[in-house]
Amino acid sequence: PQFQNKMGSFAVDFTQMQIKKDQILSNLNAYFNLDEKNVFKLQREYSDNLGNTYYNYIHLYNNIEVEGNAVFVQTKGDIVQYVRGQLYLLKDLNTTSKISNEEAISIAYRHFGIKENVSEGAVEDMIVKVQTEANVNAKFVKKINLTSILPLTSKDIYIDATTGVVLYDIENVHKADTPSTSSTLYRANQSITVDSYTGG
Repeated sequence: PQFQNKMGSFAVDFTQMQIKKDQILSNLNAYFNLDEKNVFKLQREYSDNLGNTYYNYIHLYNNIEVEGNAVFVQTKGDIVQYVRGQLYLLKDLNTTSKISNEEAISIAYRHFGIKENVSEGAVEDMIVKVQTEANVNAKFVKKINLTSILPLTSKDIYIDATTGVVLYDIENVHKADTPSTSSTLYRANQSITVDSYTGG
């Protein structure tokens, strides 16, 4: 496919090609010209009342999920209609961690700044795409969620698994008109402004 931007967004119209779904679904690596380090894992399959079936795949590199990479295949009957999504291609990314999960947790707490009455999620190994004005770089990270009730805050913290440096965090609890960073499907992590939410 022809990629539309540095993040790897693409959309291909197959409606005039009469390509059978097995030619795509069973050969995603060949279609994208990827080696055996890359795996596509079916995350969801569903159909609508118009006879379309949708297959949603996530992308793993060295058995590690690439956050934001996704392939969506739409078929009708046995024929592919559209293939779209986002696929940032990785080349020889080092996925050997130089910090342990325990070290990652310690780094995350120092960044979080709160130690008492904090609940923590499991440490996840993940590959993320870090976008700058000039380019996009893939990073192997350890991701952990820390949540505090007093004060109320919850953050997903992304730590470079090679250097131990916190790359960024994503705030999950927002107040009125709060600048934040959010994960998006086609544009990776983007700065956004969120509106207030009042639970009832």
